[in-house]
Amino acid sequence: MSISINSLTFTGRVGAVFGIKKYNSGSVLEFTVAVRPNFKNKNGEYDTQWYFCKVWDKPECSYINMLSSQLAKGGAVTCTGQLEFDPATGGPRLFTGTDGVWKAVFSVNCKDVVVQSPRQQSSDPGAPSKSGAKTDKPDRDSFSDMDDIPW
Repeated sequence: MSISINSLTFTGRVGAVFGIKKYNSGSVLEFTVAVRPNFKNKNGEYDTQWYFCKVWDKPECSYINMLSSQLAKGGAVTCTGQLEFDPATGGPRLFTGTDGVWKAVFSVNCKDVVVQSPRQQSSDPGAPSKSGAKTDKPDRDSFSDMDDIPW
């Protein structure tokens, strides 16, 4: 087994599941994970860190189909993968949030995702269906879920 220098493992709660995109070379499942540190900042609040996660799969595999059926907002997951840096900044991806404030998010190409608490069936109309599709799909580029911390 080879060891990667660019390796990250973290546990957090799913913020949003954006679904599966299919390409000729395979498919990708995209979702966000919020990680809360064990300490508070000088204002007595937790500074939540957000990760934009991507799990790639080959066309003949069904790993991401199984994974997407278990992910839901608020569910606990442990992800292992490699950080993907913004080519322009060499750091996290920067964007303006819906509140007009600059925000940053790290992208992670996940090699392994362990669902710690699978999603619960809900009677909420906006909740994921049994097929894994959501009725109100979040906008991947706005990261609006970053203001709605899942705990």
